[in-house]
Amino acid sequence: MTTFLANVRNGAFNFGSDYNKQRFLEDARQNEGARYKIERITPESKKQRGFLHGAVYPLWVYLDENDHRDSNIIDHYHHEAKKEFNGGMIVRDGEMEKYGKSTKGVLNKGYLDRVIDNLEEHYGINREIVLDTAKYQDWKDNIYPAGGPDNYVDYMVEIGLLKR
Repeated sequence: MTTFLANVRNGAFNFGSDYNKQRFLEDARQNEGARYKIERITPESKKQRGFLHGAVYPLWVYLDENDHRDSNIIDHYHHEAKKEFNGGMIVRDGEMEKYGKSTKGVLNKGYLDRVIDNLEEHYGINREIVLDTAKYQDWKDNIYPAGGPDNYVDYMVEIGLLKR
């Protein structure tokens, strides 16, 4: 099945060129009664990626009582999360093995929420309090540059929203 990509401009689909528009219309003419799946594609932002690696993973490491300042440990959690929340299966040496697929392009398709849901379920956190994106952005833009804690978890501990 052919995939057609379009943007919305002035409330109508814009296929980028007359050629692409004609291809879509020809497909519709040749496939009377066909159903099309129209799905909005919202690219993930650098802010989402920064929040995941700067707040969510370090919080998970902290809650597991590991060193949330160690980038190698945070990277390990990232790879484990990929297996758990975006995994695939391969056969290696005759055994089924789970591997972590890339998270590029999937943060806003439920991946980020699944990781946070896991933290809520296993550690009893409240995402509105400890993973508030506005608080994270304030720390990143104002608190840290002004000499505040050098990571979001330490900031949350300092203001009393996280306790060991």
